[in-house]
Amino acid sequence: MVRECRLETNYDHRADNVEQSASVDSQGRVWLVADAHSRLPIVRPAAVMAALEQRSRWILGFFCLMFLLGTCGRASQKLFWHDELFTLYMTRLPGLGDVWRAIADGAEASPPLFAAITRASTGLLGEGLITVRLPAIAGFLIASLAACVFVTRRCGPIYGLVACLLPTATDAYVYAYEARPYGIVLALAAIVNTFVVYDGESIWLEGLALMGLYCIIAASFWWG
Repeated sequence: MVRECRLETNYDHRADNVEQSASVDSQGRVWLVADAHSRLPIVRPAAVMAALEQRSRWILGFFCLMFLLGTCGRASQKLFWHDELFTLYMTRLPGLGDVWRAIADGAEASPPLFAAITRASTGLLGEGLITVRLPAIAGFLIASLAACVFVTRRCGPIYGLVACLLPTATDAYVYAYEARPYGIVLALAAIVNTFVVYDGESIWLEGLALMGLYCIIAASFWWG
């Protein structure tokens, strides 16, 4: 069903009246219909937002694909630098016991968990510029998805998509393809934050506990 109303518009200084009609079709779109029966669409922001919300999962999947392709591409073009070489050397040690002794002797500042995750990556996929950095890539992506879940729960899917894209536009993105624990730290912090406040009920004590947990995680990954 189409509803119509009559409009009168002055187009120039000669005060020539041009009659138009505005119609709303069954899909909620508004059209201006002139005397020549030309139809000009008026885009409603609400309709655009509704369409994006319906396709939010497809958009999120496309973001994940583009993130993996772009970040892996950057990782494949970047050579290992000083700090990343320590990560590489830890993966070449015979076993986790040797990794633990090397960390205890001060050869590396990262915790054993990060070394174990990186060794698993290189053990399954082989040693390379991408595989050594794969834990950081996965950690950064998980952090972005956790931010999306957190914001979507409170503000809706459109704002959740914006929150998912936001980390890649910050300086933190350089740690997404660096073979150091920073990407995993981001993932752990985002996951804990999302699960604590997912039910929509949180108190100041939980926030204080989260801040303390962030400090502990950061200190453990920074100083081992």
